[in-house]
Amino acid sequence: MLTAEQEKKGECIWVPTAKQQVFLSSPFQEVLYGGAAGGGKSDALMIDMMGLGQNALNWPKYRAILFRKTFPELGELVDRSRNIYPQIFPGAVYNTTEHEWRFPSGAKIQFSYMDKDDDRHKHAGSEYQWIGFDELTHWASPVCFRFLQSRLRSTNPDIKCYLRAGTNPGSRGHAWVKDYWQINNAGDETAFVHVTNRDGYSARSTRQFISARLDDNPHLSDSGYKDVLLKLPEKDRKKLLDGRWDIMEGQYFTSWNPAKHIIEPFVIPPDWPRWRGMDWGKTRPYSVGWYTIDPDGCIYRYKELYGWGGEPNKGTDESVSQVARKMLEMEEHERAKGIVFRRNPADPSCWYSKGEGVTITELFRDAGITWTPAKGGPASRINGWNVCNQKLHDGQFKVFSNCKHFIRTVPMLQIDESRPEDLDTNMEDHVADEWRYALISRVKYQKEHLPKQRAGHMTFDYLLEQDQPTIEKSKYRL
Repeated sequence: MLTAEQEKKGECIWVPTAKQQVFLSSPFQEVLYGGAAGGGKSDALMIDMMGLGQNALNWPKYRAILFRKTFPELGELVDRSRNIYPQIFPGAVYNTTEHEWRFPSGAKIQFSYMDKDDDRHKHAGSEYQWIGFDELTHWASPVCFRFLQSRLRSTNPDIKCYLRAGTNPGSRGHAWVKDYWQINNAGDETAFVHVTNRDGYSARSTRQFISARLDDNPHLSDSGYKDVLLKLPEKDRKKLLDGRWDIMEGQYFTSWNPAKHIIEPFVIPPDWPRWRGMDWGKTRPYSVGWYTIDPDGCIYRYKELYGWGGEPNKGTDESVSQVARKMLEMEEHERAKGIVFRRNPADPSCWYSKGEGVTITELFRDAGITWTPAKGGPASRINGWNVCNQKLHDGQFKVFSNCKHFIRTVPMLQIDESRPEDLDTNMEDHVADEWRYALISRVKYQKEHLPKQRAGHMTFDYLLEQDQPTIEKSKYRL
């Protein structure tokens, strides 16, 4: 990392830690570095984007860009780069207007931000060989991250393209980042090949998560920073010191407890009523869940069908007929036993024709599946979330362990910063919406009443009773 002149003088501008060296030398296409605080993430990203290992800055067309969520957050990165870049590469000049470093060859390194998803379109015509995200979990959804992947390409066979990110666990994008790199709760390192199959074509990408903790950074060993982290509340300490990924901040469904709410599947008695709910999606996932209720009023989500494209918040582009066919196959054994699904709520938008004359629900009906509109209105969302939270709090909702997408997405949903009573709709909330529809569809349990005292034999009341027809009443009501 030193110039010939610096080597002669014996100067050392920057020395990586052992974990930073693993990051800088990784051959994987997509690498996430971090976990706990103090691991040296920002420095590692700023050094890596220079492409020193492949002399990228000598190529006039080399472009690298490092993102933060908001513009003010860029200040610290720029200040740090001012201390490093000119020493490693004399002649580098920083342009304050464009927020970029310009090198003598014509190569450029940029610092930018994307606060909203629409900010990604500013880079629609750009081409980069290195793209990085600092504090990746600050982005609530992977929309910006996935879009920028399409801007990663090189016309120089000697310059490889890399996507890099650093982050701590927590924040609004915790769930999708954890899922994308297949990180377990303990924050152990991962390395794997991800394969995407589409239209008969398979695309492969290599991904690696490098876990770095405070103890991996000798530069902070005597700084007292560890004492600061040890004094934090338990949740923050587990995230920032231990690097755990099972702790979240801003969680919406605070009553969720996997030990309490997740149960193993059991055979459902045939007299328990059953129904389903649906949130429709095509480019985004659709969600169908099947529910039942027991004599004590506890509701169970016992199976699901989720239109997941293999990555967070990505749909399958399936048609209504394809989804309906899958649903009928999943219900076949229940229908054969005479079980009927009643009061099945679906996303109200399924009744909108948008000028085409045919609605989603009509297409489902033609395929043999009927729906009823979910409750709407200005306050329906907030009311529905309150019902969901109350059911969790009271222990009156259980989910079968085979409903993996409910378990993957719902507990991770977070509070909307602009509307604290609502959850963040930029996250993967499709299962949650469908769950809300199902719980507020006014499914009730009607307790079985004790038979009233029969009149005495051959009395007037007794004779009247003999003329009344016997009516069998279900102890459940939908």
